[in-house]
Amino acid sequence: ARSESYSQIVASYGTPVPGESPLPDHVEVTRLPNALLVTGPEPMHFERLTVTAARSAAVPLRRRTITFSPAAFGAPDAGTFSYGGNDWETSEELRVVDGAVEQRTPANLQNPWELTVLTPKARRVDLVVRIAQGGSASVTATRASGPPKTVPVTRPPDGSPVLVKAFFPGPGQVSVKSVRLEGSGVALESVAIVEPFVPVPPTGDLRLANPRLPQASSAQTHAIDVIAFRDVSLSGWKVRWTHAVTPGDPVQYYEFGAGTSLVRGRIARIAHGPTDPGAPGVDLYEPGIANSPPPAGAVFQLVDPGGVVRHETAALKTSAYQQLPNVLAIPDDDGSRALLVSTTGTLPRGHWRVRMSFARDAGPGLPVLSVGGDTSPETAELYCTVD
Repeated sequence: ARSESYSQIVASYGTPVPGESPLPDHVEVTRLPNALLVTGPEPMHFERLTVTAARSAAVPLRRRTITFSPAAFGAPDAGTFSYGGNDWETSEELRVVDGAVEQRTPANLQNPWELTVLTPKARRVDLVVRIAQGGSASVTATRASGPPKTVPVTRPPDGSPVLVKAFFPGPGQVSVKSVRLEGSGVALESVAIVEPFVPVPPTGDLRLANPRLPQASSAQTHAIDVIAFRDVSLSGWKVRWTHAVTPGDPVQYYEFGAGTSLVRGRIARIAHGPTDPGAPGVDLYEPGIANSPPPAGAVFQLVDPGGVVRHETAALKTSAYQQLPNVLAIPDDDGSRALLVSTTGTLPRGHWRVRMSFARDAGPGLPVLSVGGDTSPETAELYCTVD
């Protein structure tokens, strides 16, 4: 009956199913209209698996900074162009000088100009602006509904760059749809965009899992797991975090030393505070207390020795998540895929925590499984944002 329900729901999407792909190497979650599709490389044994979901109305954030170099930016003409993952529009021809965007026209022939960057999901946009002697500038932020907000920019006496923060105060998370810089004798050094966290596509044979945050600023129990899907060297790999509510620069959580390795299926657990030193299949590593992640929430990054981010995951404080009793898991006929659907018809927006509990002892009719003699359930959590 469950597989028939799965087939009926999938059929309603037409062919091909949006977001559906061949079976991945690891478990993945894909957003479908009014459903989440959980896909694994092998059957997930739903006869032993219990799936529950919880949601936070707030979503984790990240801070992304756009800087300018002549080689990367080029010299856009008046009109629209794309740069740094965003769409822009300028009223004048541009160039980069000393790391800042300015008009190509000589200073004595310049007109007042406008430069707009589209930031459809930003919560805040920070601009660093230079203003020449006798110049003037203002920054205007727009939103989906309601009047725009204009902030005049005053040149300091020493001519140093000015930081301008564009956002809309008030309850909720109001998106800044675009930001416009206008004036004369003005140059733009950088743009920092605070926006909902979207993880980079994971690559490689290691994954982060099960982040645990301290429950209060005075508490120091925290951890995250690194799972290996093949035998790998951990030498030079790092785990770092950024604040998920007030994002800033990354903080290094732990770096694996030379000669460290992890065999397939084993877990490297970076943990501080009470933990089970004899947990089967787990190697423990101590990060110390100086680099504790914030209780409010963190974005964790797994970084290879070359500095490339290979996997990311985010979690907010436990109290931010509210259980969703109306969400059901409907597997397909072989259990390699399952749809998470809501009996109310729509999936509420927010940051989701999908918890999968695998019963090693599932009662009569199924053999009892164990790892090192341990028959307790094995639990994993998946996090994603439903937008």
